[in-house]
Amino acid sequence: MPLSERAQQLIPKARIISFANWPYQQSAIAIWQQADDQTCYLSDSDLDTIVNLEPDLLVYSQQARKLRDNATFIVDNARAMISALEALKQYSLEYFSDSEKNAITTYFDHLITVMKKF
Repeated sequence: MPLSERAQQLIPKARIISFANWPYQQSAIAIWQQADDQTCYLSDSDLDTIVNLEPDLLVYSQQARKLRDNATFIVDNARAMISALEALKQYSLEYFSDSEKNAITTYFDHLITVMKKF
């Protein structure tokens, strides 16, 4: 499933967050900022450096690695969920009268539309 036109417009402008008030060493923040500027994932080396600077972030760095390493799978699953919602809508509507279908369709369509924005 291709990205929506709106998503394609936002990607070049995307910023993770402002690092201005983060309570970490500037050298660690610089690593996050550089990855954000380059719109890339943190490398293993980046994460290791951050943990060396901020040992309390060890667990978070492990979680970041899992998310990074599984990003494609996670996105594919999200897309599959949208397809499943569309199929669920079709199958569910078979159990209702035409007047009921109109009301229920609105809810499914709203949910599917919101999910597609991600």
